[in-house]
Amino acid sequence: MNMATNEIYFTSAGDVNGGPGGQALWRYDADDAPANIGNIVAELIGHLDIPGKSENMAYDPVNNRLYMVKNIGDNSNSNTDPDKLVYIDINALNPNPMLITSITEVGVIQGMGESCGYGDGMDFNANFTKLFLVDGNDDHYMN
Repeated sequence: MNMATNEIYFTSAGDVNGGPGGQALWRYDADDAPANIGNIVAELIGHLDIPGKSENMAYDPVNNRLYMVKNIGDNSNSNTDPDKLVYIDINALNPNPMLITSITEVGVIQGMGESCGYGDGMDFNANFTKLFLVDGNDDHYMN
């Protein structure tokens, strides 16, 4: 969530009907929620070139980036293939949301002597200098 604008970002498991593939990326203005009870409508803002599904987004307001876990392997809690950290720059989304926006891979998620087999929760610290992630395989966290 972008706390400055109260915009919430989320993905769907695939693309929208007639979409280019990848995952659909959506935005919703949480300030509209009280007036939209029972009729929440999100805005399609793009499609990401992530096969399968990504989860666990964390918004970085310093760089206007949305970080995500790119699941590698079978996308289950028992998977041990190391996942990757990726991001998109919100300012660099393809202007046509029905076209693909490329992601940037940061690398394999690892830290504190472990690699992440199933990213299961991610967030920044208060001043956005560290990114924390919980590995769903063993509930250990990494930074």
